[in-house]
Amino acid sequence: MAAGGAGAWGARRRGALAVCRAGAGSGGGARPGPGRVRVRAAPGSTLLRALVAGSPALRARLGGGAGGAGAGGGAGAWLVGALARVLGAGGHLETVLPRLARGDPAGGFAYSREALGVGGGGEVALDWLRAGPGTDAGSAPVLILLPGLAGGSSDKYVGHMAAEAAARGHRVVVFNSRGTAGSRLTSPQFYSASFTEDVAAVVRHVRTRHPGVPVYAAGWSLGANILLNYAGRQGADAGLEGCCSFCNPFDLAMCDESFRQGFSRVYDQAMGRNLGKIFRENLEIWRDAGPGPGGKRFDLDRAAACTSVRAFDEAITHVSFGWESVDAYYQGSGSAAHVPGLAVPTLCIQAENDPIARIDATPFEALEQNEQCVVVTTKMGGHLGWFDSVESLRGAPWVHEIALDFFETLEAGRGAADAPGAGGVAKLRDLENEPAAR
Repeated sequence: MAAGGAGAWGARRRGALAVCRAGAGSGGGARPGPGRVRVRAAPGSTLLRALVAGSPALRARLGGGAGGAGAGGGAGAWLVGALARVLGAGGHLETVLPRLARGDPAGGFAYSREALGVGGGGEVALDWLRAGPGTDAGSAPVLILLPGLAGGSSDKYVGHMAAEAAARGHRVVVFNSRGTAGSRLTSPQFYSASFTEDVAAVVRHVRTRHPGVPVYAAGWSLGANILLNYAGRQGADAGLEGCCSFCNPFDLAMCDESFRQGFSRVYDQAMGRNLGKIFRENLEIWRDAGPGPGGKRFDLDRAAACTSVRAFDEAITHVSFGWESVDAYYQGSGSAAHVPGLAVPTLCIQAENDPIARIDATPFEALEQNEQCVVVTTKMGGHLGWFDSVESLRGAPWVHEIALDFFETLEAGRGAADAPGAGGVAKLRDLENEPAAR
């Protein structure tokens, strides 16, 4: 059995159980320590206490654990800060450099692709990581990964998360949205920030393929927004034991505004060109497409030549899903509106200097009012960057450790007879109240 299989999960559960009983932290907000991290949650949050207790990576950055370059700043963090001050780049530096320097996980990674039919004659590509626990892993959990806009399983940050999760005993599957990651459209429809039917189909499929095992999900950027829209709408019926959201824009109107300012135009143009490329690769299937649900016609020429996200959304996305206008689509598609509906444990990780998913768009009040939510904000990180050392620049973003610790903490709170996808915080509360083992 792989090191992260059922036996290892049991050992981790016993260890985390002891740590949780010992107690750590308190609800509300914990102030930034030397790692420049702040955590927020509902007052007296059981989930926050359990996460701090169960995450050595988080404790180190809150000043409660052993160091390393990332935990205490170190040469790598000093270099990032110095470069940002000299160049005046702020979050842009941390966004761009990892895209240039980040490599594949050690030893690389390989996927097995599964085509899954979804609504309206569509199809999504599920890439299952071949590494990790095998078929004899028993109750090893599944982790579904949702990449950012036009991204997929080949993106470096996704590959690193997949490899790290597999090393900890997860079965990992990357959910590549329609037309992404080299997959072909089978119907004239892409995906959108608020369309969650494909996520629902993927979760149902994963649960059918691996019955009785816990299922978690993590998303980045637009993938994070889609994930929380889904989980917030479904509530306790989401079919997930927990979620993690990285760099969630939360408010797409504010994100659109950011895209049209300063250096962020570079990101907008790059993403727009990626969308145009995907569209051109699937142009034939659109040629005979009729009007969208609202009666509007698609602008195929504009989509094929687009150089901005907004241009693509005006030509295709808002028409596909029946929105009156692209602005109505943005205003109605942010996941902030569905935070109150989140009924499974959810960790949101945001960077204060993110130039795309602006920190002022984060619905802190709503998140702190929901006992199922914990928010970790980092002083630095940019958009999907999160490096403070040579290792995290070339390898995995350092926040991945906190996310995986979060999932393991939730595993520690699961009882053998618990129903999937419900009562996560209640389980942790029961765990806290269990009498200590003799």
